[in-house]
Amino acid sequence: MRYLNQIGVNAKKAFEKLNKVKHTKIKKVLESYNKSILSNKNLIIRENLKDIKNSKRKKFVDRLMLNDNRIEGIRNSINEIVKFKNPLNQTLTEWKRPNGLIIKKVRTPVGVIGVIYE
Repeated sequence: MRYLNQIGVNAKKAFEKLNKVKHTKIKKVLESYNKSILSNKNLIIRENLKDIKNSKRKKFVDRLMLNDNRIEGIRNSINEIVKFKNPLNQTLTEWKRPNGLIIKKVRTPVGVIGVIYE
């Protein structure tokens, strides 16, 4: 449990730093990541086969297995994410109260959400 707690602490620190990075830079990193996946596709598949061989839960191998189609699916997902507008700090609505108080509904990041994936 201590290990998972440390992962959460590290993720929160990384999130706080990432929140300060310009959205254009994030898009460039994702595009670079996508190109790297393409250029290293054969290596990724080879290493994935090692993971499959070493898997102790054979019934989950299908979820673990990577092939050309799945890698292309990953790359397509990254391409879709690159197209997203930066959702952070967008004003969704704004109104002025009779006393002059201005109220805004602004998108803000929730933080870090942990998912355990096997």
